[in-house]
Amino acid sequence: MGDFNVNLHADNKEITEFEDIMFSAGFFPVISTYTHEKPGCKQTCIDNIFTNDISESIASGTISDRISHHLPIFHVFNSLDVKNHTTPVKKKKVPTATLR
Repeated sequence: MGDFNVNLHADNKEITEFEDIMFSAGFFPVISTYTHEKPGCKQTCIDNIFTNDISESIASGTISDRISHHLPIFHVFNSLDVKNHTTPVKKKKVPTATLR
């Protein structure tokens, strides 16, 4: 999809219309916490990931990081049959304390 920069925590007509369009197309957001924080500004949820298969979702969220005002976001889904996968899967341990 695209990078919409729509604050899903805002309560207004434009957000409701955006969500209605996404829901009617079968897409649902997997990030529910704030993703953008800037000193002196209200926290917002402007970075998101949408999926059309919630049943395959395992985990999603943000990672605490001070590189940018935008927190890194992630979504883990079960769509890979590792037993039949011929390419090695790369893994990286992420400290649990950094996940929200």
